[in-house]
Amino acid sequence: MEKGISLFVSSCDEQVGYTFCMALLTGPGRQCVDQLYCGALNPERDLVHELEEKGGKILAYHPDQPTEDLLKLLRSIDAILLIPPHRVYTKDSQRHSSVGLFEVVHAWQFLVQVTAQAGPRWVTMMSVVGIDQLTELHRVNPARWRRVVLYQKLETIFRQAAPHDPAKKRDSFPWCIIRKSLPMDNLFLYQEVIRTDRRLPLPIAKGNFSPVSMMDVAIGYLTLLRTSMSPLNSILNTSPDKASTTTQVAHFTGTELVGGRRIAEYGSQVFDVQLTYAPWSPARVRAHLEKFSRLTPEEVEYLLQVYDMISENLMDRKSDTLSELLGHPPTTVGQFLQSHETSFRPRV
Repeated sequence: MEKGISLFVSSCDEQVGYTFCMALLTGPGRQCVDQLYCGALNPERDLVHELEEKGGKILAYHPDQPTEDLLKLLRSIDAILLIPPHRVYTKDSQRHSSVGLFEVVHAWQFLVQVTAQAGPRWVTMMSVVGIDQLTELHRVNPARWRRVVLYQKLETIFRQAAPHDPAKKRDSFPWCIIRKSLPMDNLFLYQEVIRTDRRLPLPIAKGNFSPVSMMDVAIGYLTLLRTSMSPLNSILNTSPDKASTTTQVAHFTGTELVGGRRIAEYGSQVFDVQLTYAPWSPARVRAHLEKFSRLTPEEVEYLLQVYDMISENLMDRKSDTLSELLGHPPTTVGQFLQSHETSFRPRV
């Protein structure tokens, strides 16, 4: 892959897709991408306009619209990264509608099926670390876990759509699932709290996880595309789904397990100011995010469940995959805070 690729990323009207694409458009991986198509169920959101201003080409789609034009475009694209949506756009209301999880599954099936028909060289799904540790015990408490448990179903839909004999298509590579840890970029949601109150309110008091920067995730993803899947077999786990032996799983994590207190200690060292770890209750986090972030209510509920996964030590996993792809250890929490010191340094 000597020249830059053309890439389509879905759900860019939500935080994960937006952050990933912004990392591509503003980071060192930009030179590897000739054209970035930013897919959106709601192309009118500010997030989407910002990506367009940075050079992303916006591609609106909807599961209830004809697929001919979308399919034609996707067939001309080298790689597709599918990121599950949390909310479904409705034409009638001209806004995101607070709908049930059935509509999310419907939208995901649409994306996966169109991708399978297009048959690009590289197809990847963005998932979350710890999904495989969610058991039947967690499914009996849907109010607490249903948005993260849903990812198990979405992964299954993705696996079942993967081609079962890619050898018939010489230039194809196995479909891949990237399970990423909670990004360090999540700290920006609490930027003003850190700067004003000198406190870190992440509600993860009891657990540890290995956060990653989205810039590293973006570069690692591009490296994954540029490398033949065969040499990567030693660092990728074969999918346990026997129905699809062509799907691979990669875990994108940091190399250090940290909790809220350790993150605050890193902040104190970088800023040379005492940063206190004082976790908020889920209700207070919800109120804060709904007022001060651009997350949709569904994204907020999903994030709260990810925090719960961390607290229950369901995301206490470290993997060397990202290090091997980058050629060096991924960004640490201390390095991330150092590089964004002006954004997080507490006010005097």
